[in-house]
Amino acid sequence: TVCVGLNPKEDVEEFYEKVLPSASDNLMLLARRLQARFLQAVENDVKQDFLRCFLNVTNSLCWLLSDHIELIQH
Repeated sequence: TVCVGLNPKEDVEEFYEKVLPSASDNLMLLARRLQARFLQAVENDVKQDFLRCFLNVTNSLCWLLSDHIELIQH
């Protein structure tokens, strides 16, 4: 969520074309890995930890997309 509300004064094109798409891709990759770990977990406490982390990541992704809607097509 560091990118939300950030309007760079330099390298604007790089920020919007490389940094933001990379950030959203990394959040999606992290969410997928957490989901996979959740599905493999046996203990309820461990499952809850992965679920909590997954929800944090998806909330961050939604927050990022809410301010940079151009990423939705990415």
